[in-house]
Amino acid sequence: MEPQKIPRPYQSAYDLFPEHQEPYVQGSERLLSRLKESSEDLNRLQSARYFGSLSWKNVLGIGGMLAIPEISGYKRLRKKSEDLDFIVNDAGLDAILRNEPVRIDSDSLPGSSAEWYVVEKNGISCAFLHNEIRGYKIPEKAFEEAVYKETIVGPVFTISPELNVALKVRRSTYQNEDVHGKDALDAASIIIGMQLSGREFNHEAFVDYLIDATQDHCSTDGLLERIDQLGKVAANNLPKKDRQLFLDPLQMSADYLREKTNYEQHRTNLEQGYHNQSPAS
Repeated sequence: MEPQKIPRPYQSAYDLFPEHQEPYVQGSERLLSRLKESSEDLNRLQSARYFGSLSWKNVLGIGGMLAIPEISGYKRLRKKSEDLDFIVNDAGLDAILRNEPVRIDSDSLPGSSAEWYVVEKNGISCAFLHNEIRGYKIPEKAFEEAVYKETIVGPVFTISPELNVALKVRRSTYQNEDVHGKDALDAASIIIGMQLSGREFNHEAFVDYLIDATQDHCSTDGLLERIDQLGKVAANNLPKKDRQLFLDPLQMSADYLREKTNYEQHRTNLEQGYHNQSPAS
């Protein structure tokens, strides 16, 4: 009898996709064009691929990474980010610590106690948040529903676009500010790119994540205002032919948010009315 194979504690993406152990080179003309356009993006993609391979679906790209054209499927609307951000669960953090020298940086946002685990890779600062982002615990389903994206260097794993856009809106609510211009532009790249590649932006999932992430500090009116800001800020930077691809999902999101919160308020009112009724004599 052959000895039983003991599974590795952390499965690499390369175990699942062995054909991607070398840079993906199909469509060479497209590849060469992209490389000439931005060698910096190539470095970022290689770093993202590497860290994702250390612990499959436990190290997920977040933030501006999803607006890299090779990932979003749409052109970049703002200046490139200088770093890469990830969210990791326990298994993901353990894999990073076992494979890379790490320094711990305090969050630059005043009043935040968050800590970033930082690794320098390919000349890029790669920062990892463990399980939560400035007080918001990332739901476990975010890791279970990790998005796999084929790129010119192989597979890259990220959180869902819907959660990513919700986190970009949350940044403004957490800081009690208007939506940041860069976040609105990233959201536009992500949402338009999804539709151009044949995938719809799930506005219900976006709203559900948004409510979950902001329920302790932002009202429905505050969320509606920021959804409106997303559209206004980004629309001025979009070609006319692409604007509705961004504005329509935002409108559906706003409508669903109103519908959902009105229903919840109605249900609460009914429950309060029931509990306030005097017992029958």
